[in-house]
Amino acid sequence: MGKKIVFPTAMLLVITLLFGVSLAIAAEVTGAKALFFSESGATISASKASPEKPKTMAKSSTREKYTGIAYQLAQLFPDGQFQVVPKSHTFESGDRVKFLVRTNQPGYLTVLNVGTSGMTHVLYNNYVQAMSVIEVPQGSNLQFVGPAGAEKVIMMLSSSPNPLGSPGGGPNQGPALIEAKRGSNTYASLEGSKDLVLEDNLKTKYAVISPKNNYRPVATGTKDMVLETDKGNGYNYGVVPAAAVSGGGILTLETTLRHR
Repeated sequence: MGKKIVFPTAMLLVITLLFGVSLAIAAEVTGAKALFFSESGATISASKASPEKPKTMAKSSTREKYTGIAYQLAQLFPDGQFQVVPKSHTFESGDRVKFLVRTNQPGYLTVLNVGTSGMTHVLYNNYVQAMSVIEVPQGSNLQFVGPAGAEKVIMMLSSSPNPLGSPGGGPNQGPALIEAKRGSNTYASLEGSKDLVLEDNLKTKYAVISPKNNYRPVATGTKDMVLETDKGNGYNYGVVPAAAVSGGGILTLETTLRHR
């Protein structure tokens, strides 16, 4: 017969405490990737400060739900296959790329390409389901042409249709052109609102913008925003507490692609 193992009461108490601590640590979800895939999110407080006067809030035991955008950048190679490349990659004139975009909540996804000329192409504008992989542009790709420079791509997720994506046309309208009104809309406001915009290590800008505030960033969007890049699969994540985008707020990111 095997020997029965008996633990002293003190040891059992220590084991119980350690087990409880490990469960608490496991329950604490951190990092943008984990929050993106978590239905509840980590235990933190959502900022309820006004845009004019941000306030420091104590941590809360209430679990937050998060709204997020994740994307990969894929390049078309001569063999006809797309391969994921880091966003920091410098492209050559003639290279072709597309974005693979996912959202962790259903909503209206709008993707705009702002060219060096100041004109904007609507690459995508449609309702999407959570966790669906959306190719942008669909059935096509972006090609770098002309002199060396930078191309800006803006991704926006909202709970209601985004008027910036439908200038006189329907959803998913492809290469429709709209004028980029510098100084009045998202294209310029992310540049001039550094205190309301977060930037990851790949120089991608993230913010929550408000249509009620002429599509400018608001303070509630940066307080609890979390960013992360997964170098293993090339996904870039940006998440914000769902409370920060309630009432019409739009989660927005602006990424810049450079070519020579």
